[in-house]
Amino acid sequence: MLGAWMSAHHEPFDVARARRDTPGCAAVVHFNNAGASLAPTPVFDAVVEHLTLEAQMGAYEAQDARRERIEHVYHAAARLLGAAHDEIAIVENATRAWDMAFYALQFRPGDRILVSSTEYVSSVVALLQTAKRNGAVIETIPNDEDAQISIGALRSIIDERVKLIAVTHVPSNGGLIAPSPRSAGSHARPESFTCSTPVNRSGSCPSMCKRSDVTSSPRRGGSSCEGLAAPGCST
Repeated sequence: MLGAWMSAHHEPFDVARARRDTPGCAAVVHFNNAGASLAPTPVFDAVVEHLTLEAQMGAYEAQDARRERIEHVYHAAARLLGAAHDEIAIVENATRAWDMAFYALQFRPGDRILVSSTEYVSSVVALLQTAKRNGAVIETIPNDEDAQISIGALRSIIDERVKLIAVTHVPSNGGLIAPSPRSAGSHARPESFTCSTPVNRSGSCPSMCKRSDVTSSPRRGGSSCEGLAAPGCST
């Protein structure tokens, strides 16, 4: 959260306050934050309060009663990321978000899918299923001497058969922050896509979106998507 907060607010992050708001910090040193971090008191209280309300009046009725607060989540997330509230989608987890975007694409036999060597296993399962079903070809983007994708190598293997370039921007472990595949330019066909998945990016580096992060201009060699998914409770 630190990088995202500083990007959105341009002010120092109050670490002491964050620790006071997170009782678990007094008991454990917790690094397993990729899917769910320690719950801070405001989050814990909000969840318990809503569950209590559901028990008292029913789940759908509680949703209606708290509709304004639920809608505020989209505006708060948009402010954090520098996006518009109608560009925010909240789903169960990062895998679900990635699958929803990926399975919306249509692949033909011979279409090339270029992926990084640090792709999530759940994403690879979807890639392999699509390759088997539609005849697409999966190829790994070579790494450079720093064990991240080689932009030079990526630039050299992009051609008109490339339909998708998929890169995990910040993998769960190893400390890697991958470069954006868009810096390789594009010689792919106009309907190609680039997906840079910044799971775990919040807290690792600034997370402000730009209006150009999602485009669909044939002149740029296809569509580009960043900010596809973010870790569930850790943000």
